[in-house]
Amino acid sequence: MLTFLPRAKTPEQLIVSCGQYLEENFSDLNFIIAKYAGLPAHFINLNATKQSDNIFKKITKSNLLLNHEPGPISTENFTVFPVFSCDRYLKYFFAFENLSPGNLSRIESVMQEFQSLYNLVTCLLHEQNHHLQIEHANLVSQIGHDINGLISLLNTESDSKAIRDKCSYLERLITDLLTYTRELQLIKSKINLTDLIFGVLKLHNWKEKVYFSPSKLPSVLNCDIELISTALAAVLSNAIRANEGIGEKVQIKHEIIPAFSFFVKGTWIKISIMDGGKGMPRDFYRQAFDPFFTLHKNDGHTGFGLSNAQKIFSAHGGQLNLFPRDPAGITAEIILPTEDAK
Repeated sequence: MLTFLPRAKTPEQLIVSCGQYLEENFSDLNFIIAKYAGLPAHFINLNATKQSDNIFKKITKSNLLLNHEPGPISTENFTVFPVFSCDRYLKYFFAFENLSPGNLSRIESVMQEFQSLYNLVTCLLHEQNHHLQIEHANLVSQIGHDINGLISLLNTESDSKAIRDKCSYLERLITDLLTYTRELQLIKSKINLTDLIFGVLKLHNWKEKVYFSPSKLPSVLNCDIELISTALAAVLSNAIRANEGIGEKVQIKHEIIPAFSFFVKGTWIKISIMDGGKGMPRDFYRQAFDPFFTLHKNDGHTGFGLSNAQKIFSAHGGQLNLFPRDPAGITAEIILPTEDAK
């Protein structure tokens, strides 16, 4: 059920997203959302009042929230839903006034999904911070290795072409590394997906190597066209390289799919890019998005194509995944929100 996460980068953004959903779909209910960090209250929803502060004090002083499992707690006229982090610490709570049995069932369903989403976001954020430290250390180490390689060439290599090739590689590496480490500044505009794909194929002269039959369904993206085109080209170039020598065109298909979460409105576009090459060992699928990972380093590839493509798609609220094809080849699946998604 949790196929797509809302485009919230922090747990508090996810809390706000849930509050907006509740206000839009349960407008007849009175509720507060508060951060559990002692007094005074830190309210998340904008309609919190002095009365809310009194409610907050009653709930926190009652110790009902301490050592409680996820699920509703009844106290006086309020039904309280605590929100725990993935390491089981109480972080927030939602308090609803005078819930009827019918509304209780509906709210409980929403809060169960929300708790699952919250756990995912907090765990992913923790893992991301941990891996980021490791990645930065690896990036510095790799650059030092490449610079040492260039110094060795300068000392021992008489072939100026080898030196020029190494310098060209380092120039591309620095450009890719800056894209990977810097925060992306998105300049969004609307574009039809068909126009976007045909534009990328024309720019790189790939029309003879790719088969693309556009869907008749309207599919408009609100995106940074230059960045999305760059990411799409990175995925396509891998597929085209995989098809070299087999006389087969890369296939592109796309379809519209609905959102499966309470907290995300609108629809999504799934773009599938399929090649018929040899594929790669299954152990490599998890590493494919790591920086510097490439099976073609001897050809001058930096190993940042899929890493930066994933970063660009993620910045737009989307994702990129790779799947093996039967009997051979790889399917790259890109998920992006349509222009009407919120």
